[in-house]
Formats: sequence, C-alpha cells, structure tokens
Amino acid sequence: MVDNWLRTRIAARNPELGRPGDVCPFVGGALVNGTVTYALVAGADLTALNVAAVVGSLGTSFDRVRRESHRPDLETVIVLFPDMAEAILKEIVLEVHRTLKDSFVRAHRMLGEFLPGYESPGVHNPRFRPLASPVPLLVIRSMVGNDAIFLRDSEDWLREHRRLRMGELKEGA
Repeated sequence: MVDNWLRTRIAARNPELGRPGDVCPFVGGALVNGTVTYALVAGADLTALNVAAVVGSLGTSFDRVRRESHRPDLETVIVLFPDMAEAILKEIVLEVHRTLKDSFVRAHRMLGEFLPGYESPGVHNPRFRPLASPVPLLVIRSMVGNDAIFLRDSEDWLREHRRLRMGELKEGA
C-alpha cells in the first residue's frame, strides 16, 4: 500500500501541486535507484519516547548506509508502525517529528511526517495536501539543495542547509 502511494502519489505529477513536476522530485530517483528502505517498528504500545529513540537510531544507521551508498543523495528510509492504532500513532508521529527535526537537520538529514488526512498545506499551493498518506509514517532522507524551502521556520536550519550546499560546491570545484 505504501509503495503504491509513493509511486502513484508522491513520485507523480499532480495538477493541484502548484508547480510543474512530481510532488516530490526526490522519490522517483530513489525508487529507480533502489535506495528506498522500509523499516518496520513493532509494538502496539509504543510511546513518543520509544519511537524517538528508534528513529534516532535509524538516523545514525542511515548515516552509515549513506556513506557507503552509490547514491547517498537518494537514500531514503520509510518508517512504518504496523502494530499501532492510527489515532494514537498520529500524535506520536507529530511529536517525534517535532522532537527530532533539529538534530536531523544538523546531521544534514530530512525527517518528514506523513499522516492520513494530514492538513499541512503544500508550499506552492496552500489547498494541496502533499503530506497526506495512507498510514502514519516518518521518512528519513538526505538533505538536498532544494530543501531550503522546508527549513524556513528556523535560521539554524537554513544555516545548516547553507553549510551543506557550500560543502557540495567545494567538493564539486
């Protein structure tokens, strides 16, 4: 179900998006290059603290995988919680996202939150809901050049993004 959603909704064009191209230009390349991994977190009675610890650990593992990857810029981990009740899990996903986003950005990783019926507006069209998903989930991926638009809520996050971009420019020079 989630793989189909990625392919037909996220790695696809949508006229409601408000700009040309796929909803997420990153996902299509990750799917084609085989760099999408699913992490299933078991347990029906997880707390935000438990989930934050697991996702933090997945972020550390992600860094190791990224260093050895043929396409580190496209590495992606979809974190799923198959045993949790959706109503409880929605709040946990939002809490964990708020708790970990800062540390993930400092590590040049992005952490995305996706929920059924999620009302978070699109960047280019406030009526579009790009973060609505079939089940609650979190996504870990590498920070890339066009992510600044998702980091505008914090000057520290934008500074990390600029540091990443400067490092990429120096490596490519």
